[in-house]
Amino acid sequence: MKNNKLLRKTYKKFKYFIPLSGLFFFTIQIIFLLIDNPDFSNIVFDSILVLSVISALTCIFLIFHPQKYLIYGIFFLIFTVLFTFSDYSEITILLCYIAALVIFYEQGFFNHKSILKLVLSLLVLGAITAVRIILFKKEYFVRLIQVWPYLFTLVVIIFFTLKIFVSYQNETGRLVINLDEYEELTDRQKKLIESILKNEKFDTFSRENNVSISTVKKDAVVIYKVFDVFDSKTFLLKYANHDFLWKNHKLERKEL
Repeated sequence: MKNNKLLRKTYKKFKYFIPLSGLFFFTIQIIFLLIDNPDFSNIVFDSILVLSVISALTCIFLIFHPQKYLIYGIFFLIFTVLFTFSDYSEITILLCYIAALVIFYEQGFFNHKSILKLVLSLLVLGAITAVRIILFKKEYFVRLIQVWPYLFTLVVIIFFTLKIFVSYQNETGRLVINLDEYEELTDRQKKLIESILKNEKFDTFSRENNVSISTVKKDAVVIYKVFDVFDSKTFLLKYANHDFLWKNHKLERKEL
């Protein structure tokens, strides 16, 4: 239990570091873009510059709202599309695309109909490759050879990370979240978590617990912030493979 608390405290501090570092690097990128590529007649350049400015502003927003990091995935996906049509290296494009997939996966978007979404992800990767081949033709294969060591290293890291994750799941079964460890949540908020897991409406919880709807919504916002989600739907998606324990009892839930 002490290790879990330490990990959660470390994570809470680290999740503020990401938008801060993002703000720093996007600012540097904007400066270099303006210095090295002052071609404001190029649509791709203009798009990347505008998106970099928006990304920097978004990082400022995420410093104050770090739980809404699904935005990172959306931006990584947009950058992937833009970089695909520009003279960026293949490893940059691939890293952006993988980062987008990882964030969407963490938010629960691959928990259901995962095979279909996996196929769709591979089709998008195939489309990116086709566009790159058309744009660079014979040069494209030379570019792949140049980045092959990086691609190979990336594949090895991903493979063994997945292997460790799968082994962990096989050993422990479903992942477990013990709400007794979450001292920042009140008993009512923990009870509301069970209501959310049952996919019940807020007004039902309000009547049964004799609290106002506004109070229930405020409690829900606290829960979403603690568990890094947007709303009840993303909460259910993200934690579809988790069991919740409270006072040594497993909370009931309605399967999606």
